[in-house]
Amino acid sequence: MTDKILLYNCKFSCNLGVYEEERNLKQYIFIDLKLFFDIKKATESDSIEETINYVEVHQVVKNLIENKSYKLIETMSEEIAEAILQKFKIEKIIVRIKKPQALKDVGVEWAGVEIIRSLN
Repeated sequence: MTDKILLYNCKFSCNLGVYEEERNLKQYIFIDLKLFFDIKKATESDSIEETINYVEVHQVVKNLIENKSYKLIETMSEEIAEAILQKFKIEKIIVRIKKPQALKDVGVEWAGVEIIRSLN
């Protein structure tokens, strides 16, 4: 399947970090999502019911990460992938989380993780 629904640079404020001082202050992260989904029915019907609603995907992610504290973006990425795979009828998902504050003191624009998960 090569069709994808894309959400890039979704900005969220969350409690994230290994160290307590990191978790005490909310920080911004950016999330990119690629949802592999056959869009053929939606192209034929021109109906939102035949595709993945971007607003709903964004809300799932927002509810998950803005109401919980995480130490690792690895854990966060796994929970995002699992939640989206369970809620939406997609074949595969790629989740990339970018943490711009992680290494900014040494000149790194962002540190992050990217995972690929599927129903198989």
